[in-house]
Amino acid sequence: MMGLARDRSTIGKLRQQVAMLERRLDYSREAQLLLLNKLIDAGDDARGKRCPACWEPLVDLRTLELRLCSGCGAEHPWPLDPGQQPLLGNNRQ
Repeated sequence: MMGLARDRSTIGKLRQQVAMLERRLDYSREAQLLLLNKLIDAGDDARGKRCPACWEPLVDLRTLELRLCSGCGAEHPWPLDPGQQPLLGNNRQ
């Protein structure tokens, strides 16, 4: 009987350890998915901001306040923030 009680105790401890490891694995998986979603939502990598239509990089046309897709050719407005001054000014002043 003592051996059976010891085995049950050991099995109970092992089940607790397995449950703890499964929770850690779930947390790790969720953390990786959250990071992946943040990267996708940012849509900005070494090649630049991505086109929402075809996911190809956008070309910045700052002076025209426009972004042009290098894949599908779609034009996306890129206005300045309120109060933001353009980088290039009139040089004929």
